[in-house]
Amino acid sequence: MRTPKILGPLIPLLACLLTSSLILALPSVSTSTSVPTSTSTSSASTESMTISKIPIYVGGFFPIEGHSAFESLPRTVQTAIDHVNELPGILDDYELRMRWNWTMGSPANALRLLHDFVSTGPPVLMTWGPMFSSVATVVNEITPEYNIVQVVIASSSTLNDRIRYPLTVRISVDEDVLNPSRAAFIKEMGWSRVAIIFEDTDYFRENTKQLTLLLRQVDVTVLATEAVSDINSAEAQLESLKRHDARVIFAGFLPDQALIVFCKIFRQGLYGSKFIWIIPGWFPEGWWRNPDPEVVPCTSEEMEMVLQYHIGFDGDQFVSDVEEISFNGVKPQPHHLEYLRALHEMDDNSRDIYAYDNLITMALILNSSIADVEQLPGYSDGDTARPKRLEDFTYGDTDMAEDKVEFGVEGIRNSPVYVEQFIGSTALRIMDYTDKDGSFHVERNRSIRWADGKRPVDGITYQPIDETVSSTVRIIFYSLSGVGIVLSLIFFSLNVHYREYRTIKISSPILNNLIVIGCLMLYAAIIIPGLNTSSYSEPTIVLLCHVQTCLISVGISLSLGALFGKTYRIHAIFKKAVERLKKINLPDSKLILGVCALVLADIIILMFRVVLDDVHVTSHSLDAQLDMTDPSKELYFVPTVRTCGSTNQLFFQIIMYGIKGILLMFGIFLAWETRDVTISDLNDSKYIAFSVYTVAVTMAVAVPTISVFMYQVDLRFIIFSSAILFANTTMLCLVFVPKTSFYNRAENCRFW
Repeated sequence: MRTPKILGPLIPLLACLLTSSLILALPSVSTSTSVPTSTSTSSASTESMTISKIPIYVGGFFPIEGHSAFESLPRTVQTAIDHVNELPGILDDYELRMRWNWTMGSPANALRLLHDFVSTGPPVLMTWGPMFSSVATVVNEITPEYNIVQVVIASSSTLNDRIRYPLTVRISVDEDVLNPSRAAFIKEMGWSRVAIIFEDTDYFRENTKQLTLLLRQVDVTVLATEAVSDINSAEAQLESLKRHDARVIFAGFLPDQALIVFCKIFRQGLYGSKFIWIIPGWFPEGWWRNPDPEVVPCTSEEMEMVLQYHIGFDGDQFVSDVEEISFNGVKPQPHHLEYLRALHEMDDNSRDIYAYDNLITMALILNSSIADVEQLPGYSDGDTARPKRLEDFTYGDTDMAEDKVEFGVEGIRNSPVYVEQFIGSTALRIMDYTDKDGSFHVERNRSIRWADGKRPVDGITYQPIDETVSSTVRIIFYSLSGVGIVLSLIFFSLNVHYREYRTIKISSPILNNLIVIGCLMLYAAIIIPGLNTSSYSEPTIVLLCHVQTCLISVGISLSLGALFGKTYRIHAIFKKAVERLKKINLPDSKLILGVCALVLADIIILMFRVVLDDVHVTSHSLDAQLDMTDPSKELYFVPTVRTCGSTNQLFFQIIMYGIKGILLMFGIFLAWETRDVTISDLNDSKYIAFSVYTVAVTMAVAVPTISVFMYQVDLRFIIFSSAILFANTTMLCLVFVPKTSFYNRAENCRFW
C-alpha cells in the first residue's frame, strides 16, 4: 500500500497558524437551535453575498446524535464556518462548506460516512473528527488512501504513528502529554505505590504503557495493572486491586464506561478517605449525573460519594482575553468576539471550543496554501489552461500531496496542564503544572482537600526497626563485664608478679594465666551482641559474628583447657602414680601443648567456616505494631532481629558443641575422680571440681534457653551475659581467691 503524504501546499505553517488562531478552552454555548439533520452545510447568512464565490468542502465526523454533551456541536461548527466566510482575508474567493453526519461513536458508521464522501457528492479537502479515539484509529488509517488530511480531537497516542496515520493532525491535548504531570503529582504527594485500571482499548493501553514507564522512572511502584476488556465484568480486576491493597489508582475509561466501573467501585467499597482515584479531566460536566438505572444501578448521589476528592488532569485550553484573539493576523469581527465571549462564560466548553478552533485552523490552512497550490503543474479545462486551485482537488490527485506537516513535535498540540479535584459536586481547578521546571503552582485561594482533612497514604507502610539491646541492659552488663575484665587483669598481674612464690608456683602460674586470658576473651564476647548494629552493613555484621564465635570458642578452650589440664595432672599424680607406684612426668609444657591443640582445632574449624560456608545476615520479623502517634498514616513498625546464618550452620554448630561437650564431660570426669584428693598447699582439686560443675551446669542451662529466646533481644542478651559473668567470675574466684589463705602461713609461702 502506498503511503500518501500530507498536503504540504495546503499546510505550510501549521504551528504558526495554531498559535495565532487558538481560542481553546472557551466554554461552549448551549443553544436552542435545532440540530441540523442534513449532511451538508453552507453559510445561509452570506449566501446572497457569495454568489460568485466557489464552494469548497470539508468533511465532518460528528460523535453521537441526541447526546447532551454533543448536541450543540453542529451549531458551533456552522457558526465557525459562517465566521470564516464573513472574514476578509480568509478564503476570499471561496465559500467554505461542510459535508457531515453522525457516527454514533461507531467505527462502522464512520467508514460508511467516509465511503459517502469519496463516492458521492463534491470532494472534501480535509475532514474534521472523529472525536472518539476508538473511531479515529480505524477511519484515519483509511483516509490517507484518498489524500485527505484529518484534523481530529481524538487524543489516542496510537495516532502518533506517522506510518499508519501520516495525514492525521491532532489539535486536542494528547493524553500522553498529561502523563509527565501525573507522575510528577504522585511524587509531589509523597506516594510511591499506585495501581492502574483501564479499558482495554488501543487508546488507554498505549497511554498506560507510557504512564507506567514514567512512574518507574521516578521510583514509583505500580502494584497492579488491570485491563478491563468487558466493562460489565470488571469485578475481577477490582478484586485484584483489593488484594494488592491499592489506594492511589489511575482509572482510564471513557465517560460512559467510567459510570459503570465507578458504580462497581461503589459496590466494592473501594472509595472513601483511604482511596484516591485519578481519572481523565476532560469528562463532560455532570457526566456522572442521572445514569441509566438499567445500565448503571447506582444513583447520582452514590456516584458523587464514590467520586469525592478524585483527581483529574487536563490541558489548559483557553486564552485569558478574548480581545487578543487573532486568526493569523485577521481580527474577528465584533459580533464574532461577542459570540466567543459568550462561549468563554459558559461551563463544560472544551468540545465546542475545540470544534470552533479546529474549523478556524482548517480554514487558515486552506487559505495559506492557495499560493503554493498555484505553483503546482497547471490545470487544463478543455482549451483553457490555468494554475491549479483548491477546487481542483480530487481524491486521486497526488500532485497536491507532498511534504510533511509537523504539529508541535509529533503532529499533536502541546498544552499547559492543570489539576482539578472533585469537591462536593464540582470539579475545581486547584493547581497548574509547569513542564519547564516540573513544579506545581496552587491556584489562589484554593488547595487540595482530603477526606478527614488528612492526605491519604498509598497503603500500609511497614517500617523495619532493628531490635537492639536496650540502653539500660547494655550499660548494666557492659559495666559488670568491665568489672570482670578488671578483676581478671588484677589476678593476671599478681599471678605474674608472684609467680616464683611456692604457693603460686606449684599451682602452675602459666596455666593460671591461660585461664585468665580465656576469661578475658569471654568477658569481651559480651560486648559484641550488645552493640547497636542497626546502621552496620551486612559484611560488618558477619565479621562481628565471626569475631564473637572466635572469642567464645577460643576463650572456652583456653580457660577450661587450662583448668582441666591442672585437674588432669592432679588425677595423674594422685591416682595413677599412687596406684601404679610409678612417677608421672607432666610438666607445664605438655599441658600447655594440650591447650594449644584445643585452640588450634577451634581456629581450623573457624577458618573452614569462613572460607567454605556462606555466612550471611538473616532477618526475622516480629509482630508489627501500629504507630499510635498518627494512626491515619497506617505506619507499622516491624521489630526485626538480625542474626548470622548459613547453609551449613547446623553442621558447624554440631562440631563446635561436640568438641566443647566432650571437653566438659572430660572435665567432669576428672573432677569426680579427684574429689577425695586434699593437699594443704595444693587446694586446687576441690575448687577446680566445683568450677567444673559450675561451668557445666551453667552451659547446660544457658545454651538451650538462649535458643528458646533467640528473637527476644534483651532477654537473650541477659541470659548470655549472665551465663558468662557467672561462670567466668566463679571460675576466677575459685582458682585465685583461696590462695589468700596462705598469706600468713609458713616462711616464704606468702601468696603475694
